[in-house]
Amino acid sequence: MSNKYDLQTLKKAILFNVREVLPTDPAQLDKELEVLIEQANLSGEPIRHYIGFEVSGQIHIGGGFFPMLQAAKLQQAGVEIILWIADYHTYLNNKLDGKLETIKTAARDYFGPTMKECFRAAGGNPETIKILYNFDDYRQIKNDQTFWDYEFQIDKKLTLNRVLRSMSIMGRDSGGEVEYQMTRYPGMQCADVFWLQAHICQGGLDQRKIYVSARDLAYTIDPGYQLKINNKTVKPITVMCPLLSGLLPPETDNQGNKTVAKMSKSKPDSAIWVHDSLSEIQRKIKKAYCPMIDPNLSPEENQTIQNMNPILDWCQNMLYPAGQIIQVTRLDKFGGNVDYTNYDSLYEAYTSGSLHPMDLKNAVASSLFKILKPIYDYTVANPKPLEYLLNIKKL
Repeated sequence: MSNKYDLQTLKKAILFNVREVLPTDPAQLDKELEVLIEQANLSGEPIRHYIGFEVSGQIHIGGGFFPMLQAAKLQQAGVEIILWIADYHTYLNNKLDGKLETIKTAARDYFGPTMKECFRAAGGNPETIKILYNFDDYRQIKNDQTFWDYEFQIDKKLTLNRVLRSMSIMGRDSGGEVEYQMTRYPGMQCADVFWLQAHICQGGLDQRKIYVSARDLAYTIDPGYQLKINNKTVKPITVMCPLLSGLLPPETDNQGNKTVAKMSKSKPDSAIWVHDSLSEIQRKIKKAYCPMIDPNLSPEENQTIQNMNPILDWCQNMLYPAGQIIQVTRLDKFGGNVDYTNYDSLYEAYTSGSLHPMDLKNAVASSLFKILKPIYDYTVANPKPLEYLLNIKKL
């Protein structure tokens, strides 16, 4: 009997920097983890994880580096990591120029290798992960079944209303006219879990409905298609990371409420690409929304504003979890050099006024580039894939 996995180590990796876990009940999570660990240790079968990525343009830190932090923690806990490059889903969703061959080329030459470097930068060992491209993988035969057999199992159990409610995974509203091929997407993504036999699924909160469906259907699809470990049927455990804020000021929704700006590939200055140079990172962060404390407002009002501060968000949710120290360099007359070793001390300094926004921005830019420099160096040494991507007419 192998003792590769233990509850506390695996649970700590699952809860690392997470926004929500399915199942949501802590006792149920422990129970499901105990079953996974027991069966994995009895059989020697690995516990498998997967995270999927559409090939939709340049990779920004929120979609590339940031989720790899948790994937690296799971790998350190003994979990087998699968990076699922969704070139076929990208084609269904009409991304890039909408041409399958273009998407496949961008996936293999740019997206897969760059995500591998993101995983390395996040502290993982990229030599032991699996990078799979679903256009190719869907053509495999597993236990005499094709992927489409798995998808049909899911499709039989889904209602059209449930599919339409899940359209947010494609960055689309469930209202209005929907092209038919897009209705295939939610069922395909749900089927991916069972096709890959992924015991731990990682995604964003926008994918929650898909993974709720996967858990709901885990015991209802035919036994030959169920998610198993040591031939025991289990439900997939899902970890959902927070979304990193974009660098632009808050947006106003239809009800007039302020909401955190998202990183958007259509708004380049809202995001940092994982292969940006130091000067480009400094330029973007210098312009970023980073409000000072307003002495005329109440503490609660200031707190609401700072909750939408992307620079503080990046410190709390990305840089400190990545093991960084925020090193502020400034003249003695402005307070001198200070190393902030944890978020609480940094937040206190910022909200008390002893840390100026520009000093914070400079420190964050330096800290971020320290992490991303290996990805930048890789891209400089291998420029053609990025050049190919940038030359695609529709990004």
